[in-house]
Amino acid sequence: MKAEAIPLDGPLPGGVEGASVVVEPIEAGRVHLPPAAIDWLLLNLVHDGAVYRWRIDRAALTALYAEIGTDDLWPAVEGRRPYSVHVIRGGKSDHVSDADVRRLEAPGCRVDTLEGAGHFLHVDRPEDLLDRIVQGLA
Repeated sequence: MKAEAIPLDGPLPGGVEGASVVVEPIEAGRVHLPPAAIDWLLLNLVHDGAVYRWRIDRAALTALYAEIGTDDLWPAVEGRRPYSVHVIRGGKSDHVSDADVRRLEAPGCRVDTLEGAGHFLHVDRPEDLLDRIVQGLA
């Protein structure tokens, strides 16, 4: 079964009459997100008169995604620096690979992995994430 995308960037341009375009795929189990991520997403669906709209600034989000990955940030990590770097990654996410972990650790960066968490650490494991952040600040 193929996962269905929740329409963040297209089907709600002027709003829709009813939230079913978002809610129905979730209820049918065609959207593969943790329940907490779905709850967060639905918090960003607002009733505006007779229609539903995203609270999310879709144009800004689209522009942000166009920029992500275009800058090479490795020099800020691998070069000499007067600051420490602490990375917290989800064990089920592929955004920070094992090769990235080795590359981060080589210059002395701290890398913590929250096993069982995906990309949305704040949703999947909020208490553990907070603990790791606090530990990193100590």
